[in-house]
Amino acid sequence: CYLTLLSSCCDPSCCLFSILDQKRDNKKDRNKMKEESDNTNKKNKESGQKNGNKKNKQKNNKRPQITSFSPSAEEGIRDSQDFSIEVEPSPITGASITNVLFQITDPKGKSSSWIEVPKTGKNRYQLTIDGFAKHKGTKWRYRVKVVDTVGKKDTTGVVIVAVNGVGDTNDRFVDETTSTEAPVASPSSESPPSPAQAMRKQVISDKNWPHGGNIQLATGKILFEFRGQGDFVCSGTVIMDGSNGSSPNGRNGRSIIQTAAHCVYNDVLKEFATKAMFVPDQVSTKGVSSNANCDDDKLGCWKLSFGVVADGWAESEFPENVGYDYAYYVVYDDPETTHVGGYLRELTGILDHDVDAVKIDFDYRLKDFTFALGYSSEHDPNYRYCSMHQSTIFGVSWYENLWLDQCGLGAGASGGPWIADMDGNGVGTLFSINSWGFDDKIGMAGPSLRTQDGSLAECLFQKAVKAKDPGKKGGHVVSC
Repeated sequence: CYLTLLSSCCDPSCCLFSILDQKRDNKKDRNKMKEESDNTNKKNKESGQKNGNKKNKQKNNKRPQITSFSPSAEEGIRDSQDFSIEVEPSPITGASITNVLFQITDPKGKSSSWIEVPKTGKNRYQLTIDGFAKHKGTKWRYRVKVVDTVGKKDTTGVVIVAVNGVGDTNDRFVDETTSTEAPVASPSSESPPSPAQAMRKQVISDKNWPHGGNIQLATGKILFEFRGQGDFVCSGTVIMDGSNGSSPNGRNGRSIIQTAAHCVYNDVLKEFATKAMFVPDQVSTKGVSSNANCDDDKLGCWKLSFGVVADGWAESEFPENVGYDYAYYVVYDDPETTHVGGYLRELTGILDHDVDAVKIDFDYRLKDFTFALGYSSEHDPNYRYCSMHQSTIFGVSWYENLWLDQCGLGAGASGGPWIADMDGNGVGTLFSINSWGFDDKIGMAGPSLRTQDGSLAECLFQKAVKAKDPGKKGGHVVSC
């Protein structure tokens, strides 16, 4: 045999293909997963020293410090808009700021060149852009990068703002004849279509997702442990939890995350993951990579309440249980106990209120063009994707997986969504998830979630929507 299961550290002499979760030696991610990290980080901020976080804090403090920026994410902007940023030198190196650079991306995905932002005060930099009047009702993305004399950098991450039509005179835009165009953007080979159109069907093996949208907000990184060991990384997607996944349900007191079973339950140790944490839209982090500070993340972090897996997964071992590699995490709508951090203003702390949940289809039959997405750890913190027509494959003789032949997503992308009918807003239908790939060639397999094909995913979903807290067990093993 030639199978290896990275999350379970099985015998490497037995390897056919690899489940795509990844054990990481990353103290920053480990701290984020631990329940006590919030208190630890608070003490570190006050004292400047505590345990292993002292080194992380010192490393971050060697960079220039962005203390504020405007407009903030999702804020409405005017025809003539000031983009400002407050930045201070590193408290450790004291290195002077040499460049503050600005880049803006239009609704079609075309990005301007990097524009130098003039200094207007002691620590303040500001740039004014005119001409948004022609783009009422659209969303734009911008980011600011700060560089100091020793080459250290800090960034705002990607900030999405909306042109809301509020202008400088009588609540209307100024006359178009007096305004200038927004920054001229360079052509992009991956510009998304208008929201009314389907996303362009272009074969991509493995790239950074350039389109933002609903799917980026709803997909996140899942961090977890088994028996207090290992820093495991997967991906997951917030899905609609009403009408069998076809509509949202804001009254059931919980949010549901679709992921892979091996991201929830260890089929060798026979136990659920512990200290599981979900970080949606982590690509928008203010950090240069994943770190222990949930305040760096756009929406913050959610502590996951419990998991739900099929008995077919829990009572067997990989690859015998490959056909059951789908599962759900539940997070209660209790911001005081489940949510921390987030730099976006006016967050509710309720997961499926702060993101637009994705529709899931348990009766999806068409072998349509597919977008598979997730957080491959080798490209941390970037959000990656592949896109192509799907086929099927027998990785084992007894189960026919869905298959993306040229998909190059890596470890950490496990549990990330497969989306059909994707439009220009990143809205589509989830019908499978990243499950496994071969050791010696690219390609990604996903399980069928279709009930009529024998999948138990819909049954597990119903359990996740209604189940009570299982307590210390960590989850429910369901027999359907």
